[in-house]
Amino acid sequence: MLQKQRRFIAVEQEYFRLWWDGIASYRQKRQVRHLLATRRLEFVIGGQVMHDETVAHFDDQILQLTEGHGFLYETFGIRPRFFPLCAGPVTKPLL
Repeated sequence: MLQKQRRFIAVEQEYFRLWWDGIASYRQKRQVRHLLATRRLEFVIGGQVMHDETVAHFDDQILQLTEGHGFLYETFGIRPRFFPLCAGPVTKPLL
């Protein structure tokens, strides 16, 4: 936490969730909350896992996103923000 200009972005959070629930100490949890508050840690998309060939059906994609977003909101009070992928630059949210 010494270099304040560095940031970390996590796309999937299943292993983070396992660490948080089973291994992380109170001090580590406090540090994570600080990193989130200062925007040095960010969960993008926020699903349990990344959408790829292992989560190919849309029902499974919705389920894992719902579970991931639920954990992040219940634990940290945050909702990940994400935008649909497109060919050109995004100038404003498409939602």
